[in-house]
Amino acid sequence: MESKLKFAIGALIAAALPVAAKSSETIRYHYDAKGRLTKAYRETGPAAGTLAVTAHDKADNRTRYTVKNVVLQLAPGQFIQSGDGRFKLVMQGDGNLVLYQGTQALWVAPGTWGTTNTAAFQTDGNFVVYGPSGPLWASGTYAPGAEIALQNDGNLVIYAMNGSAVWASGTAGH
Repeated sequence: MESKLKFAIGALIAAALPVAAKSSETIRYHYDAKGRLTKAYRETGPAAGTLAVTAHDKADNRTRYTVKNVVLQLAPGQFIQSGDGRFKLVMQGDGNLVLYQGTQALWVAPGTWGTTNTAAFQTDGNFVVYGPSGPLWASGTYAPGAEIALQNDGNLVIYAMNGSAVWASGTAGH
């Protein structure tokens, strides 16, 4: 009886004490055709975290390891869509980053062919498509704290903190 009482009191005390919630962590890995790690993405919240990109030379030596903080990351097969659902920005399995209205491609990030590509909107305001050897395409924007929006008119826009557009896909008016 005494041990049952101690357990019950202990359980009540434990239930009354605040306990820090332990968050889960997901790390996604991408490998090249030779089985070498080329990217690792650590998620620390909804669509946020760090992206680590590695590159290798022909002799399998790792030549570069870059870590970037990202606000949004799209792996092959992932997409974002406009608020009304008519437009999608898709990181395709073939490596192309494509903006669609239905089945019609409105915009393609130039030079982004490659099956292990990943798109990342970074905390510095640059939107970049990374391949196994490094960046393939970038918006060329530097605007820390910027936001990216796929608007209901079909335009993909990067807005600086002051609300001004610093880059756009040029696909408005659909």
